[in-house]
Amino acid sequence: MGKTKWKADEMEMTINFKSIRIAYVFSILALFGYCIYILITENELPLIPFIIFCGELCLFYLTKLCLTKKITRGNRDEEHN
Repeated sequence: MGKTKWKADEMEMTINFKSIRIAYVFSILALFGYCIYILITENELPLIPFIIFCGELCLFYLTKLCLTKKITRGNRDEEHN
C-alpha cells in the first residue's frame, strides 16, 4: 500500500495555531514572571531565562515581519494589474 500525504483541513489548522499561540503566551508570561520574581527576591536578573525571554520575543517579531512582507509582496503585484 502506498503512502498518501496527509493534509490538515482549515479547522485543524486553526486549532493548531490557537494552541501554539496559547503555549507561546504561557511560555513568555512564565519566563517574565520568573525573571521578575528572582529580581525582587534576590535583587539580580537571571541571565539565561532573560535571554530566552528576549530571544523568543525577537524571533516572534522578526518572523512576523518577514512573513508579512513575503505574503503582502504578492498582493502588491496584483493591485497594479
